[in-house]
Amino acid sequence: MFGLVRCVRDRLNPVEASVRLLKNVADTLGYWDSALGLCRSLFPTDEAFLAMADNFHPKELVEQYQDRMKLAREQGLPFFQRHFERLELRLRRLIGQTALGLTTEEIKIVEDATTQK
Repeated sequence: MFGLVRCVRDRLNPVEASVRLLKNVADTLGYWDSALGLCRSLFPTDEAFLAMADNFHPKELVEQYQDRMKLAREQGLPFFQRHFERLELRLRRLIGQTALGLTTEEIKIVEDATTQK
């Protein structure tokens, strides 16, 4: 489900989605790290995300939420987004190969050009 949400994140209301995702960061055992990474992707900068996360106050498991946010700051937010970035890269490659008929070499040229910006 997180992978699907990542694909349509530009169409979501970032405030509503953030509240639900940060609740998951606070009170779930599994996939809280994915919820955090996905929530970060809804914001243009780390600072904007952290401002939202700092203003979020869970109703339960406040200490757990604070510990997880502390860990996110220590490890860096990109750590929590790697899974989604890999998924997006795989999807782009599949689209390039299937829909556009690009070869592996042509896809690499496009990927290299986009990372140099």
